Amino acid sequence: MLVQVVQRALAQNLDLVASVARVQQARAAAAGAGADLLPTVDFGGSATAEHQSTLSPTGKLASSLPGYSRTSHEYTLGPSASWEIDLFGGLRRDATAAREEAQAAEADQAGVRISVAADAADAYLQIRGYQARLGVAEDQIETDRRLLQLVRDRYNAGSAT
Repeated sequence: MLVQVVQRALAQNLDLVASVARVQQARAAAAGAGADLLPTVDFGGSATAEHQSTLSPTGKLASSLPGYSRTSHEYTLGPSASWEIDLFGGLRRDATAAREEAQAAEADQAGVRISVAADAADAYLQIRGYQARLGVAEDQIETDRRLLQLVRDRYNAGSAT
């Protein structure tokens, strides 16, 4: 029964749920900080269409050239890569700090788990102690009732004064 009480307390405790969320957040931040040390690769593309006016000075001049087209299209497609060099170790220190924050959040979560389990076990044992004391008190009341009845019986029989 004690194990069930502790398991239920751990499953339903909001402080523990919050500490689990903090651990997940800290782990994600640590993973992101570690990713800053790696190169970044991107792939992109664009398309542009332009239509030149023949009324503008540039349009008038260009329209007199052979093979002139008022409409031009440009397409760009390709990868790009970048890498921030950790020259002074700032990125590495950020990654280390993020990992240590994740470890601290995990330790905090373990502490919360222990505290919740201990509080639940303590409350359970106190209740069981009170139940035992209540049983002893009920037995004492029953004993006192029987003793009172014996005294009354003896008094009624004339053997007690």
